[in-house]
Amino acid sequence: MTFLLFLTAAMLAVSGAVKLKATAGAGLGLAPLALLEMAAAVGLAILALPGMPAETLSRWSVPAAVLLLLGSSVSHAIRLRTHRRRRAETEGGRLANYLKHISGPPRA
Repeated sequence: MTFLLFLTAAMLAVSGAVKLKATAGAGLGLAPLALLEMAAAVGLAILALPGMPAETLSRWSVPAAVLLLLGSSVSHAIRLRTHRRRRAETEGGRLANYLKHISGPPRA
């Protein structure tokens, strides 16, 4: 059970870190579910340490962590899809501004 807890904690930590980096890179702000994933990863790692006798808590924490991972992934995908759609809608205007910028001011 200890190995499964550590493996789940590592999976949550990596997933949370990737989501935090992706949202920061896209300029979407802070992802609260990704932060919750990171906190859950720390909690699972602590729970897996020797001397923690909470067998029932350990048994229910892995399915709860997987559900958190799935919910966070769906939420993250929805946020990124919305961001991509907004960006695609404004692409024509951004291209026109870029072309005006590189062509410079009109010459007399």
